[in-house]
Amino acid sequence: MVKSGIYPIKKAGGEARQILADLQGVMAGSPPPWLAKLLGVRAEQRVRFERSDDEAAWA
Repeated sequence: MVKSGIYPIKKAGGEARQILADLQGVMAGSPPPWLAKLLGVRAEQRVRFERSDDEAAWA
């Protein structure tokens, strides 16, 4: 499926309209990194947390 560009998502059931509405909300808001990548969001924009000064010193 993935080779065809279809990415399965595990969802515990429910009404199709509600599941699609939930997915659209996630896509419009702050999608998880794997979904943002599929949506074409650049890597720099997918970072959810910035490094603190302490973390940058260790990098």
